[in-house]
Amino acid sequence: MTNAKYYASLLLMGWALYAGMVKAADITLNFNATIVASPCEMDLTNSTTTIALGDVYANQVETPGTRSGEVSFNLSFKDCPAGTTSVVATFTGTDNPETFGGLTFLNAGTAENIGVQVKPLDGNWDAKSFHNGSTMTATVADDKTAVFKLTSRMYTPTGNVTPGSVIATVTANFTYQ
Repeated sequence: MTNAKYYASLLLMGWALYAGMVKAADITLNFNATIVASPCEMDLTNSTTTIALGDVYANQVETPGTRSGEVSFNLSFKDCPAGTTSVVATFTGTDNPETFGGLTFLNAGTAENIGVQVKPLDGNWDAKSFHNGSTMTATVADDKTAVFKLTSRMYTPTGNVTPGSVIATVTANFTYQ
């Protein structure tokens, strides 16, 4: 046997012996997942995403607790797949620090001392007004639709509203169950 073959044979035997001495342990693999409900489709034809609250004279909102007329609107969903039974909306926006419990969203416009309130169409304003983080659930109907029926208005906790624009942005994030 030539030296090269001899050394190659020794190397292979050493590797074979070493491989046999390596210890292996049994392990358990754990797999985790969550199957979540499939989303519905937003029905933009039957939804209002820009809500015009109208014009109000400053002298109509000079007293603390004064409010404008209500403007109702819907956020509608369609084509909800089988297995999806409800849609949950989480509303986020900047609370007006002048209202106890954040019962109005902050006005980012130029009018001062006024904010925007949003709530479900049913229920009273004090108990149901949304604030940052409020949630609402709409049940999926047999026709595979879900509708959030809402209403909004301007509200002044302090009175003495100055003329200017009223602009509030509220984001609705939807999850499906």
